[in-house]
Amino acid sequence: MKKMKKILAFVMAMAMVLGMSVTALAATPGQGNEFGKEGDKGSITISGIAEEAGIEIALYPVVEAIYDPTTEVFEKYEVVKKADGTPLYTLTKDADGNYVIDQETLDAIGTVAQTSGTPLADIEWEYDIAAGGYKTKTDCVPVGMYLALITGAEAKIYNYAVASLYYTVEDGDNTIGGGTLTLENANSIVKVSEHPDVEKTAKDSDGAVVPSANIGDEISYTLKITDVPYYGGEAPVLNLVDTLSTGLTFKDNVVVKTTDAAGADKTLDENTDYTVTTYEEVAEKEEADKTEEEKALTAGQILINFVVGGEYMLNPYAGKTVTVTYSAILNENAAINEAGNTNGVVLNYTKDSKVNSGVKDTTEEKKTYTYTFDIDGAVTGSVTEGILTKTGEFNTTTNSNALDGATFTLYTQNPDEVDDAEVYKNYKFEEDGTKVELFGGTVESQNGGQLPVRGLAEGTYYLKETEAPKDYTLNTHVFVIKIEGTYENNNDSENKGKLLSWTITIDGVTANTFTVEQGNVTINKDVTVDGESVEGNVIGVDIPNTKISSLPSTGGIGTTIFTIGGCAIMILAAGLYFASRRKSAK
Repeated sequence: MKKMKKILAFVMAMAMVLGMSVTALAATPGQGNEFGKEGDKGSITISGIAEEAGIEIALYPVVEAIYDPTTEVFEKYEVVKKADGTPLYTLTKDADGNYVIDQETLDAIGTVAQTSGTPLADIEWEYDIAAGGYKTKTDCVPVGMYLALITGAEAKIYNYAVASLYYTVEDGDNTIGGGTLTLENANSIVKVSEHPDVEKTAKDSDGAVVPSANIGDEISYTLKITDVPYYGGEAPVLNLVDTLSTGLTFKDNVVVKTTDAAGADKTLDENTDYTVTTYEEVAEKEEADKTEEEKALTAGQILINFVVGGEYMLNPYAGKTVTVTYSAILNENAAINEAGNTNGVVLNYTKDSKVNSGVKDTTEEKKTYTYTFDIDGAVTGSVTEGILTKTGEFNTTTNSNALDGATFTLYTQNPDEVDDAEVYKNYKFEEDGTKVELFGGTVESQNGGQLPVRGLAEGTYYLKETEAPKDYTLNTHVFVIKIEGTYENNNDSENKGKLLSWTITIDGVTANTFTVEQGNVTINKDVTVDGESVEGNVIGVDIPNTKISSLPSTGGIGTTIFTIGGCAIMILAAGLYFASRRKSAK
């Protein structure tokens, strides 16, 4: 063996996508081993991969060893170059000159490797039971750093790995070291996904998460499939079943996207890469024409299938993420207050497409919740009944002062401060998509002075009487109504997004706080009004009107008496005057 001239070190970066940072030490110049550039080769073992037919492993050179062309003396490690001499990959070094491989870098390496890199040719792998993985059959891998791309697995999904063969010092001589990537290695963590999964979010048109909405609002849903599986058999299964509650109307505007090998956005084609089927469409089919997945659909469900005509369409995107977006309308059947409107999704898949057992695996259902609120008993028995009550004179016959028939307008801006203030409205949609006004912004007091307004998102509203009942004066006060909700925000909770409580504030004073406890609603457990405790009662605000017939005459009765007296005196004076004139004339 040749003696080394200086200490050589190149510590391999062995990592999977976990976000951890791994450094690869820079090497100082020195000699290669006795076989030089062509002879210094070794074997790579990748542990933690289950033996499975169809597994393929490709090694893409990322960093290579550079030798003096004449003496074969090792000079340095260098990032693989393109034909024009520029580096193919972008790698950074720390202050000590060490290569740094983190999650972002690893993803970038993988993208470039698959689009512009060239894998080592003629590399054969064999399963090593002792190592619990695959190893090269011979010492055929040159010194350097490699991206290992593992494909063809069905039961598990393997992410990018980086493994290296490097020179190290042993008993004063150079030897090839490293070359082994294991699950147990303290310097490397292999991320292995046992199955694909799905996430779900609901957002408005501005991209904000939607905990509440107005009836008629359009809600955008995103379904994200992570760790897309590879299927090589004849019985693939991968589909989404999305379930909308009766308060949500599906809009047929599904868009499916992923990324191609270059990392660029790619939109998949409906009926080519996937199909979309609703329960309503399935109901119109003959039973013999339905697939097994279609037969399982129930009311409100949508099937998005990535097996088209028996062929699985996502193999080119194995290991990647696929996003599905569509929207739904919060309709006139929406559940009010604590009931909420749910949208749930499950992902059905198989772990082995080579076996047509009819058995499929299903992920845990992921749900989103959308709430809409009411004021003053829009629904009989609503917990908000009595918060606002229109009142007039007390009626001894009915023992009530509730006043029906007064017209109010609900605004989203203060009509006393803004000219042509915007009136709150909500809508419904006909089957042909026609938008129809459901609530036009005006409401009449009824059922004991109640104002039935439903379908309100969180926010601030302004209520003003715009027409009084006959024989009553108009109440011109603008009532400022604020609705606020609190929701479960723990990402690990199965109830994430659920309503915990909501508060209705009128003119800056809390009218009621409603707490949801295991589906039941508690009203104002402990509230103090004017120094007195009020437990479990609705704290109402009256909107009084005065009857015109009961108004006193202007100036009061005292003025009337003086007026009558003055007129009498004037008449008497006039009589005396004319009587005096007659006497004088005689």
